[in-house]
Amino acid sequence: MIDLYDGTLGLKHNKNDIVKHIVEYMIRTDEDLSYGIREDNTQVILITGKNDLEHKIPTFYHPVIFEYKNTQYVSMDMRLFVSKPKEDGIPITKLIKDTNNGNIALYRTILTKMFLDNDLRFLLAVNKSVLDMFTAIITTVYRNTTMDSQLTNYVSLGCNYHYITFENDNPIQCDQILRSISDSVRNVIQSVNPDILTRLTTGCTTKNIPNPSKLLGDLVDTITYLGEDTRASKVTSDVLLTALSRMFFALNTAELSIAMIESKANMIAILYGILSNTLQKKSIIYRTIDFGKRYNHLNDFLSVMERTIKEQIVL
Repeated sequence: MIDLYDGTLGLKHNKNDIVKHIVEYMIRTDEDLSYGIREDNTQVILITGKNDLEHKIPTFYHPVIFEYKNTQYVSMDMRLFVSKPKEDGIPITKLIKDTNNGNIALYRTILTKMFLDNDLRFLLAVNKSVLDMFTAIITTVYRNTTMDSQLTNYVSLGCNYHYITFENDNPIQCDQILRSISDSVRNVIQSVNPDILTRLTTGCTTKNIPNPSKLLGDLVDTITYLGEDTRASKVTSDVLLTALSRMFFALNTAELSIAMIESKANMIAILYGILSNTLQKKSIIYRTIDFGKRYNHLNDFLSVMERTIKEQIVL
């Protein structure tokens, strides 16, 4: 999903109240609030604490998408991560003082805007890398929690299924899902345990697994179903969330972990924010990805994302 408030995080935060205060602020100011982020169909509003009007807006941690007067907006609260701007025309990149959290927030805003505008040319170059990284991270949690190395194929297939379906609002045909699973995962599973693929199509057809798989809980349910005869059930949603929240350094890692699993834009943005920051080198996610060894294409991912983000900053 693109709007995180349609998922698990919507139960934790009052989006309508946030939007109401942002719109009230918009009505009372004529300043440019994009801070140098390129605007196409979707307009950008960054909250930086520049004046007293912004102080009335509740703190929020995730990109807020809304429409006002037939225009689509995405807004992000940057107040915790930036210096208060002393004049107009300063790009947001010059204001960020907390580069770890601030860059992650900025990347999430930019990629949310790009997904809303269907500006997704970069995806072809990074999709495989992102899926590999996502699978490696989730596999690490399952392996460390269950001590069951046989779960690898179940987790890989579950992650593939989730990644293929979680941006869809409607069910996807099972044969289409099978065609979309990465060749490397399909080939390994067919040679080791082809029954897992049959179990996926059966579960998809009988609705024993969520179709589409959109939420963190859906991912867990899918892997538990696929690995019914293993220790997969030891990893509940709470266990997965707790483990993920300890795998990197940031403000509110639990909610960032939910965002990463429930939105492709946020998954890509958060992974790029972690892997491009030397402060994260001791984090479990950074070490799991393991540059230059198992995932040789990660440098390409970083290069593509660096270029993509730079193209979205116009000041």
